[in-house]
Formats: sequence, structure tokens, C-alpha cells
Amino acid sequence: MADTYFDEWPETSPIGWWNEGRRKLNVIIRLVNEWTLDGCPEDRADRLLRQIDMGLQTFAAPGCGADWGEDLVEMQSYVTGKKDA
Repeated sequence: MADTYFDEWPETSPIGWWNEGRRKLNVIIRLVNEWTLDGCPEDRADRLLRQIDMGLQTFAAPGCGADWGEDLVEMQSYVTGKKDA
């Protein structure tokens, strides 16, 4: 599986709750990208997966916002695939 890097979402929309959710999502995106840059160390994968899951259960839960959940599921699949490789 090739390395994947995820794009951050802009945090400057006119809608406050979007910006808040995007800030939270961007934190996880940065962690996944940093993990990838560090060579996908297995000892950090489980913690990263828990952070992604927390996002799916909170700010990206159904009805909470945009396509954030789709991005988190994509990151979850990526991290799981790298961990199991």
C-alpha cells in the first residue's frame, strides 16, 4: 500500500460550527500525515485509530457535518492497512 497524505480543510468559513469541526478534523489529519512521514510506526497506530474513532463518534457523527466522516473512514482504512501490512 502506497503512502497517502490527506489535505486539511479550510477553517475560515462564515459558519462557526463548521470551522470548529474542521479544526478538530485537521488535528487528526495532521497526526495521520505526521505518522506517515515518520514511516508509519506500528507502536503509534492503535492510538491514532482511537483518535479517528473518537472523531467518528463525536464531531463527525451522522448529521454533524459535511464529509468529515468519509475522510475519517478513509484515514481509518489507510492506518489499518498500513498497520496490518
